[in-house]
Amino acid sequence: MLAEDADRDVLRVNERFLELFGIPAEPEDVIGDDCEAFAARVSDLFVDPDGFVSRIDELIEGGEPVWNDELVLEDGRAFERNYRPIELPDGGGHLWVYYDVTEREERERRLEALNETARELMAAETCEEVAEIGVDAAKTIIGLDANVVNLYREGEGLVPVAATETARDLVGELPTFAAGEGIAWRVFESGEAKSIDDVQSDPDVYNPETPIRSEMYVPLGEYGILIAGSPTRDAFDDEDVVLSEILGINIVTALEQVQRNERIRERERELTRQNARLEEFASVVSHDLRNPLNVASGRLDLAREECDSEQLEYVADAHDRMGELIDDLLTLARERDTDIEPTPIALDSFVRACWRNVDTGDAEFTLDVEGAISADETQLRQLFENLLRNAVEHGGDAVRVGTLEDADGFYVEDDGPGIPPDKRGDVFEYGYSTTQGGTGFGLSIAKQCVEAHGWEIRVTDGAEGGARFEITGVDIGDAE
Repeated sequence: MLAEDADRDVLRVNERFLELFGIPAEPEDVIGDDCEAFAARVSDLFVDPDGFVSRIDELIEGGEPVWNDELVLEDGRAFERNYRPIELPDGGGHLWVYYDVTEREERERRLEALNETARELMAAETCEEVAEIGVDAAKTIIGLDANVVNLYREGEGLVPVAATETARDLVGELPTFAAGEGIAWRVFESGEAKSIDDVQSDPDVYNPETPIRSEMYVPLGEYGILIAGSPTRDAFDDEDVVLSEILGINIVTALEQVQRNERIRERERELTRQNARLEEFASVVSHDLRNPLNVASGRLDLAREECDSEQLEYVADAHDRMGELIDDLLTLARERDTDIEPTPIALDSFVRACWRNVDTGDAEFTLDVEGAISADETQLRQLFENLLRNAVEHGGDAVRVGTLEDADGFYVEDDGPGIPPDKRGDVFEYGYSTTQGGTGFGLSIAKQCVEAHGWEIRVTDGAEGGARFEITGVDIGDAE
């Protein structure tokens, strides 16, 4: 802090001000000195000497308080300056307060660098890559020249997967810590970061002959631990620990993502294998099953010409059921992973056409839908035809299709006996049917069509006590 009068002579100064500018004097020795001459003398300390002097003149001329004015010194230090005019008994004056914010700036730089590292970590594809990035960040950002990341491996312990060259030079062959071994395992189990000033004094020191004197341990959740070491005592301070914990959090988040992505990739690989089996299955169904069915149907026609037996009608019904099963199985197998091609579809006319395609008998049909949706025409037709067929086969005398009150979907309901709440979770399972002649695949196909569009389907009670299937998440717009 420095206070000066209207003539810019020093009125008061403290030791910290003289220390910041490297002036070898006591505060009382500079009282009365010319501040303009003083400013010119110390201006060479700054990156922009002329700017330092002219900025002082500018602030005085402005006559308004200014806070956190930034200054950069040639030696890399960063200052902030506060200025405000002051009133004195014999006139005005000026008060200057300078702060060395180098440490704060460095801390902010490190935090920003850690944020950048977080983005790099999140782009890593393997746990080993995450560990390598973490080790490099610990060295270049936090200054942990000798550090290593040990990841937990079932049946092995904490296995070193990435380390700086300095760490390898100091330690040699990096150890794997089995359960209960060393300070590393103790800290890994506790889940709390720890800085040890002298590892030789710790009863759990792994290698009493190690050249390492001080160490810092940062647990990485269930995944492992980050270890930093130094051949000198008291090498790590609280800021090192805090920054390392921030880095540790970023490493853990990245490791979680890697494992999550690996599970997704494994699921995709499994789906690929399943789809391949389904394709093979579809081929068998379409050829190996349909061909003998066609032969049997032909033989049945010949049998009918040779004799008249009611048993042959049962055979024909069995053939028809087999044909329906084959058609439904092919639909499930071939369209399970088919990409949809949405087009605008007017619901009113489309649903009426689907109703005409279903054997509805004498059932009464009520349609109360308006607007248009974007959907794959083939899959939407399968959805409505299967729901309408299910309503006729399992319902009563009336079927209704309408728009949901909140306009985010539509429903198909009947006035039949309905579906008990404890059975509603089963109706979409493959092969589930409550009628003797049903294939049990119709509602499975309907659900598959719904999920292909990103919609949802659920079963509830109809207005007349029957079953009601609600499809939600549908964007219904105005029909053109």
